Amino acid sequence: MAPTGIASDKSGGNTYHATLSMPVINRKEKTSLPPRINRLWTGKTIMVIDEISMVNLHHIYLINRNCNMAKSLPANSSEFLGGLPVVIWLGDFFLFPPVQALARRYGKYHPKMVTRTLFLWHQFKDVIILDEQMRQSKDPAFREFLA
Repeated sequence: MAPTGIASDKSGGNTYHATLSMPVINRKEKTSLPPRINRLWTGKTIMVIDEISMVNLHHIYLINRNCNMAKSLPANSSEFLGGLPVVIWLGDFFLFPPVQALARRYGKYHPKMVTRTLFLWHQFKDVIILDEQMRQSKDPAFREFLA
């Protein structure tokens, strides 16, 4: 999954909005999901979200809620992300910030939502930092241009 159609298309996936039945514009939180979403998530054990650095705090909260419901758990279950055993988030935090809200600005959000989402975020203990740009490795002129 990814936050934008372009990013999800490049990875052969869908947006998290489509995959978890989330509105693009923040509206009232859902209390149930369409049956097709529950069928889609049946048997799934791995979640991959690309460009997580572009996802704002509220959408991380909604991803967690909707993933719980998609895996037939209560929306506010103590499980995170539907209890999926493998969750991989990829992102470059030196690129664009999340659309409409920086991930680290909490002022307009409900304190319980902020606390729960930050706790979720801090569950990611295994972090891999890539420090070598490979995209331009075969194009010396472009690599020099970027330097």
